[in-house]
Amino acid sequence: MTMSAPQRLSGETFARERLAADPSLDFHALRAAAAEQGISLQPIQYGRARRSLGLTGENAPAAAAPVRPARKGSVAFDFLVEQLRAEPTLSYGDLRRRAEAEGHPIAPIMYGRAKAMLGLVPVKPRGSKKAAAEAAKAQADAAVPAAAKPATKPVPMSFKQVESVEADRFSKQLAEARTLEQLVAAVKDLDAERRRLRNLLIEIVTKLDSALD
Repeated sequence: MTMSAPQRLSGETFARERLAADPSLDFHALRAAAAEQGISLQPIQYGRARRSLGLTGENAPAAAAPVRPARKGSVAFDFLVEQLRAEPTLSYGDLRRRAEAEGHPIAPIMYGRAKAMLGLVPVKPRGSKKAAAEAAKAQADAAVPAAAKPATKPVPMSFKQVESVEADRFSKQLAEARTLEQLVAAVKDLDAERRRLRNLLIEIVTKLDSALD
C-alpha cells in the first residue's frame, strides 16, 4: 500500500496557526518562517489570516505591522525594503548584487522608491516644483520697481457700425432713377459721399495716432 505524502499547508493556514500562537508576529517574520518550510506566504494571505482570528482594527496588537496590498511583481521590491530596513546605509551596487543572487532583478528607481518608503530620503510632495516656480516668479515681480515694468498696452478702441441716413437716401435715389442722366447723377453723388467719408476716416485715424503717441 502506497502512503500518500503529507499535504503541505497553504500560506493562509500556516499564518493562521502561527498567529493564533503569537498574534504579534508581523508579515515579514511569518514569511521568513514559512519560507523555511517551503511555504509561500503572500500579504493577502497574511491579511485574511489576521481577519479570521479577529486581529484587525481595535483587536490588532500594537506590535503588528500594517498589511500592504499585494502588488504584481512586488517580490523584488519587498526584498529591497527588507534589506534596507535591516541596513539603511546599503549602497545600490551592494543591494543589486544581493538581489541578483536571490534571483530578483532590480532597477535604480526601485532602490529610490524603497528608500523613500522607509523615510531614508526626503520626499517632496507632488506639485511642489510648480508651486515653488510660481512663488519665485511672484517674488521676482514684486522686487522689480514699477518704473522698470513694461507699460500696459492700451486697449484697442472698437467702433460700432450704425445705419447711415445717407445710405438710405442713395438707395432711394438709385431706385427712383428712370433715365441714364438720373442714374449718373446718383452715382456721382455716391462717389462724392464716399470721398468725404474716406477723408473723414483718415482724419480720425490721424488724431487717434497722435493721441496714443
